[in-house]
Amino acid sequence: MSIPSSYTEKTLAEYMHVSLGKTAKALDLHFDPNGPGDYVEAVNDTLLAYGTDDITTITGLTAIKKLRMLAVASAWQFVVNNFAALYDFSADGGRYNRNQLFTNAQKMLETAAGVVAANYGSGSNTIRIRKVDHIHDPYTVRDRSDRPL
Repeated sequence: MSIPSSYTEKTLAEYMHVSLGKTAKALDLHFDPNGPGDYVEAVNDTLLAYGTDDITTITGLTAIKKLRMLAVASAWQFVVNNFAALYDFSADGGRYNRNQLFTNAQKMLETAAGVVAANYGSGSNTIRIRKVDHIHDPYTVRDRSDRPL
């Protein structure tokens, strides 16, 4: 099997989908054989990080390597954004710790961003990671006695 010498938006989305493995299934992400499907914005983010709006201009082994690294990082950023909505909860006597999915996705994003940084430094094409703390739980009733009427 040879390394692809070029990509289309569709084939890059397929690469992202395969790279995510079972995580894509956990998020119910779908690859559309006719286009990028659920990955359309992740593909756009990859192209923006690469510095082009035309994927057909990205050719050659070095360029393809960079594109693939950025694609994996963008795919994991997409996953982190989607898993951020998952929160822990208790129901029917069970405790559901869904934040583990988010924590794992963050670690995978950090790994992917580290690979990009190790290969391309800290220039404009790097992925930046910020921790987001969720302090509002919509299912927790808070005392609202201090709020004016």
